[in-house]
Amino acid sequence: MNTTIDVSGFITSSNLISPTTSFFEQPKYQLSLQPSYDVLMEIEQRVEDLKRMMEDPYSYNKEEQGVSSYEHKDRCFSGCNLTLESLQQPRLVGSFKGAMNDGELYGKFVSVLGHIQVMPNGNAYLSIHQVVEREEPSTEDFG
Repeated sequence: MNTTIDVSGFITSSNLISPTTSFFEQPKYQLSLQPSYDVLMEIEQRVEDLKRMMEDPYSYNKEEQGVSSYEHKDRCFSGCNLTLESLQQPRLVGSFKGAMNDGELYGKFVSVLGHIQVMPNGNAYLSIHQVVEREEPSTEDFG
């Protein structure tokens, strides 16, 4: 199954210019994006399909044998937003190259290129590779 995502939406939160610190003291770049509802549902379905494909059919036996496993929560959805993150700095294209702080990015309509990542324990996250500013859609585009 194709794991590439190319999604457009409005930026609701950003740590692309000033990354946060990850668990391993590495910079972590994060972006929250509000896509259209149908795109959000499509990505949710793709994530669930990938998780099912990667699932270990014998994992339930570990629980019965007394082996505990820690379940991590998926980090890709937060309400109606997609949360994308990466330890590698994503490529900013267009007017974003000159941005001095993350506040300048809020509310911008962008197209984001990334991948759906499913970890061995089953939790999923969305990686981010490139962010391109787009022209905001008009109401005529939806009619």
